[in-house]
Amino acid sequence: MTALWSMQRCPLPRILADHDVRITIFARLSGAAYASLEPASPRAVLIFGRHGAWHTRVGAGSDCTATAFGCAPTTRPVAVAGDSVDGCVEVSMPPWVAGRILPELFEAGGATALADLATSRPPVDTGDSLAHTAASIARWLAGRLADCPPARPEIVWSWQQIMAGSASQVRHLAAEIGWSERHFGQLFRSATGLEPKMAMQLARFHAALNLVLSSPEALSAIAGACGYADQSHMTRAFLRFAGAPPAAARVGAASALQIVASPA
Repeated sequence: MTALWSMQRCPLPRILADHDVRITIFARLSGAAYASLEPASPRAVLIFGRHGAWHTRVGAGSDCTATAFGCAPTTRPVAVAGDSVDGCVEVSMPPWVAGRILPELFEAGGATALADLATSRPPVDTGDSLAHTAASIARWLAGRLADCPPARPEIVWSWQQIMAGSASQVRHLAAEIGWSERHFGQLFRSATGLEPKMAMQLARFHAALNLVLSSPEALSAIAGACGYADQSHMTRAFLRFAGAPPAAARVGAASALQIVASPA
């Protein structure tokens, strides 16, 4: 049975918007409980559920069962299921933001119950309305971010270049900044939890995934447009990061889960 969920983006304090933080409310309208294999992501994600627990697992890692959980950037698909969960608040942010606000999330790795974070746990009651939960999270994140030292502008700029698909060679990015390739790689990895080359691979994969899900274009054309050598090259990336080939991802997205935008 197709699950039908609504989606609503939340207004944000200026400091969060300036740091590319996104907060979205999802509510189940009809159909089965949520169950999905989410693709690997270069962004950190926090999920706050309502009326039930989430069961998550990154790749072949250990299971995490919690009402609220977080994931640092992932390089393997994430299995997510919510038994009786009928709604959630999702926070998505660049890793150079998450690493400053929630350093323990990076140290834990995989999917982590937010209740297990000792010092940086968001003080949120997930029994509240989703809108109230989202507002509470936004205030807490804004406060934490305001108290953190700023990220290095070279890292922020290089991240933006990679996510925009404007960088394909690590050495070129390092040269633009004026650092050695080794020094750049060390600082980038420390700030994001990812090697620069892996961040580039994930950015290219997500560009292709967006086209696969939103465009009727032939897969071979999408592969070429996104910089893959050929369709087989793109398929290997999908198997690694999504757990399924592009054609299956396209069909699965159309049949298993539908999300409709709600008015703000």
